[in-house]
Amino acid sequence: MNRYADYEYYIDTYCGDMIEVHFNRQIVRVSSFIDYITFGRLGGPEAAPEEVKYAACEMCDVLQAYEDAKVEGRDVQSVSNAGYSVTFAGSADTGGANAEMNRIAQRYIPAHLLSMCVYEKGRRFDE
Repeated sequence: MNRYADYEYYIDTYCGDMIEVHFNRQIVRVSSFIDYITFGRLGGPEAAPEEVKYAACEMCDVLQAYEDAKVEGRDVQSVSNAGYSVTFAGSADTGGANAEMNRIAQRYIPAHLLSMCVYEKGRRFDE
């Protein structure tokens, strides 16, 4: 399975602060997501542009933050402190981590890798 960043890159270049065991779990999920949204066009971690590594690290942080915010394995929508009330996100609630990861991808990953258009030799196939 592809991993678009390693822990050394995450700590030294991205300057992340997640512990290694959490990073190793999240990078697998993130790399699978990146392969999905790029339609497998990256050709593996060695061929991926530097921006993909950085995006992968930022996405790992997003997934870990969402995981850290869960209570009893459920997504929390809101918390109030005075009478301690927790509202859990329903199954119909979408967005969240996936929406944030898509925004990160659009910011860092070159647009032609995210496009559904088929490219051949630098030109769109339908041109």
